[in-house]
Amino acid sequence: MKQSVGKAAASGSILSFAFISFLSVFREGAETIIFYSGMAPDMSAGALAAGMSFFHRRSSVNLSIGL
Repeated sequence: MKQSVGKAAASGSILSFAFISFLSVFREGAETIIFYSGMAPDMSAGALAAGMSFFHRRSSVNLSIGL
């Protein structure tokens, strides 16, 4: 990643930065899915949904955007 960011900074391409940002976020999401899929067989559907809901509510940020 560090090398990719360095190349994007050298070229000054905004598209490169956007693509690197997308890949970083996508990678974190994939890691989260793999983590939950390892725990899911031992949990009931309700417990899994409650856990994901709790995590989502605690990790979300409320953005006040005035339109």
